[in-house]
Amino acid sequence: MFNVLNAFAAGIMFSVGVCVGAFLCHLASKKGRDEMKEQMLEYNKQVESRLAQYVENTAVMAAAAQRWMDKNPDYDD
Repeated sequence: MFNVLNAFAAGIMFSVGVCVGAFLCHLASKKGRDEMKEQMLEYNKQVESRLAQYVENTAVMAAAAQRWMDKNPDYDD
């Protein structure tokens, strides 16, 4: 059983090495770097959009909570 697990781990490590090597070769080319830059810009836009949506939702929730607190001044935490 140990031999099977050892072979399985060796296979995983080999595939990780191949993937890392392919990634490094891709980064080594100008086209690869440009593609990575574009992907990162797209990812940053997504993150920025999600953060803006979060801020907007938080503002809406805060306004709703404030309206509720104004209607219920005797509410005690």
